[in-house]
Amino acid sequence: MDGETLSTLGSAYAPPGSRRHRSTRWLQLGQRVVALSPGARVIVPISVLVPSAARPGDYLSGVSVEALDQDTQTVRRRGVSIASVERYAIGIEVSLPGHRRPLLQFTGAETQRQPAGLTFLLRARNPGNVILQGVHGYVRITRAGHTVVSRPIEAGTFVTGTRIAYPVTAFGQTPKEGTHYRISAWMRYPGGIARLNTTVTFGHRQAVIQQQYRRGPSAAGGGTAWWKIAGVVAAILYGLVTTVLLWRRRTRVAHGIVEQ
Repeated sequence: MDGETLSTLGSAYAPPGSRRHRSTRWLQLGQRVVALSPGARVIVPISVLVPSAARPGDYLSGVSVEALDQDTQTVRRRGVSIASVERYAIGIEVSLPGHRRPLLQFTGAETQRQPAGLTFLLRARNPGNVILQGVHGYVRITRAGHTVVSRPIEAGTFVTGTRIAYPVTAFGQTPKEGTHYRISAWMRYPGGIARLNTTVTFGHRQAVIQQQYRRGPSAAGGGTAWWKIAGVVAAILYGLVTTVLLWRRRTRVAHGIVEQ
């Protein structure tokens, strides 16, 4: 499995069956399926075959272990069903010698209307070649000069070659479409600091989603304007009048009455 970074920082692993990338392709398992009696144990050898073109740096991947034919545990609550199986992950870190280049970057931000409330997603990535530990920071979000959210970014790990959308929820915010927010954030990591200063806008799509939750003002264009209705009615009336006139003209022609 590929090594990943949790959206709130911390190392994790891709779900079973997902496509393998980078160092995960270097792993070779001695066996993929084993049968064990109760209380028995087995040793499964794992080989790491590093290609000659691999660059220096830290690489994280993992091996997933789970029992076959598990009884899926399903939890049903308030109309939602959650199925789960037990899985263990064994992390494998490969460190290739050479120059180390720790680097962390913010790449932007956006707003999303989620069930919990208005959420700001701070996009960041680790394009360097070092697994960064102890990454922490702070985020402040304002609206028209007033602070909406101001809180720390708790310390965590950022895996090399991965990117995240760090969520910051602003409970109680039900903005109208077109509302602007100012985001100022920083993340400190061993070797530097990444900064973000940008403005995001609460757009039409998110306003429509918010309206579906029956919260906040109506989205622009959410209803049908009166002039649109009037236009449709006028078109229908025009069509009816035209049809009646054509019908009358054909009737007169059929009876030998032709207008001069």
